[in-house]
Amino acid sequence: MPNGVPYDGSCYNNDLGPGAYPANITHGTYFSSVVNAVTGYSIYLPPEYATNPDQRFNVIYFLTGQGFGSGATENSEVINDPELISNLQLIPPTIMVFPNPYQNSKYMDAAPGSSMSGIEMFESQFVNELIPFIDANYRTQASRDGRAIMGFSGGGQGALRLAFKYPTLFSSVESISGAVDDNASNVAVNEPQLLATMFNGDANAFDVQTANDQAKADRANIIASGLAIHMSVGSADALLPANQVLEALLTSLGIPHDPLEVIPGGIHDLRTIFDIVGPTPFQFINSHFLELPPPPTVIESKGATDLDQVSSNHFLYAHGTNPSGTASGGTLTATDGSHTANIALLGDYMASTFVTSSDGHGGTNVVDPSATGTSQASLLVQPHHT
Repeated sequence: MPNGVPYDGSCYNNDLGPGAYPANITHGTYFSSVVNAVTGYSIYLPPEYATNPDQRFNVIYFLTGQGFGSGATENSEVINDPELISNLQLIPPTIMVFPNPYQNSKYMDAAPGSSMSGIEMFESQFVNELIPFIDANYRTQASRDGRAIMGFSGGGQGALRLAFKYPTLFSSVESISGAVDDNASNVAVNEPQLLATMFNGDANAFDVQTANDQAKADRANIIASGLAIHMSVGSADALLPANQVLEALLTSLGIPHDPLEVIPGGIHDLRTIFDIVGPTPFQFINSHFLELPPPPTVIESKGATDLDQVSSNHFLYAHGTNPSGTASGGTLTATDGSHTANIALLGDYMASTFVTSSDGHGGTNVVDPSATGTSQASLLVQPHHT
């Protein structure tokens, strides 16, 4: 049984059922020990995920807009904003995950001792449970080099506060029309139920968790991490002044960031924003992913009994260079940094015939030094794994 019922009417799991999701989007669940409940998420897997079973993919976590009575769930954007996925598809194949946001969690944990403590706990579930679950169950590039966070409206604020608090988890953060206007004074007036149930009526306990205050508190870590920061907001969006205040704060703190992008004619509507800017938010994120190594290359000789056994005449030689060597036998070892393949050499070669070195992307560059000039033989070898 869950520890309790969220104050804002949220459900932990909101699976819409078979046939309800657009192409390449599915719904999944994980068990959250934080709230003692099965919790839902939606996920987009690019077509290449199925066709390239040895490939790993960068991942973006998207936080939707929210608010009391908004009905926000892990399905909100995948159902209502097809422009999100169509523009994502204009960058190299990337996974996108949509966490359950609660309707009005502000992407925070309820304070200890509050009535919602252990019940409405987005931050702990996201950082300690969902991200590790996704990395363990999908072929992600499971490091900050291949992980980013972005969001719209309240999700933009959430993406910023989480990236500022945990800058070593993400390579970049993208806020679109971020609702960074919330603070101790206006939340006390406009959202007393949030303040009472999640923060014991303490406005300052809320304030220290906002994007603005997280930037102040975590300034040194943000700078040291090299987190890339980009914010955009429409010129006709009422949140423009609040975003300008946050940008000025980042500047005053010496936190590197892109200039605030003011979108001409932009209003507080995700579809309208994407109609104007196209894939540029995703291009920003993609530019800060570390380039992924190519999918593993598997070499198999005629008559070999397993994929690690390679005959010398089945290495790829540049410009038709012939294999050489006077002895036989030995094992050639190649690694991608995490996995190792021991390749049995048959025919003319010994392992000592080859020179191996890092290819700079986690793989192994294998060179035949006996070949000369521009016909030097080389082959990028990576272990076969899933």
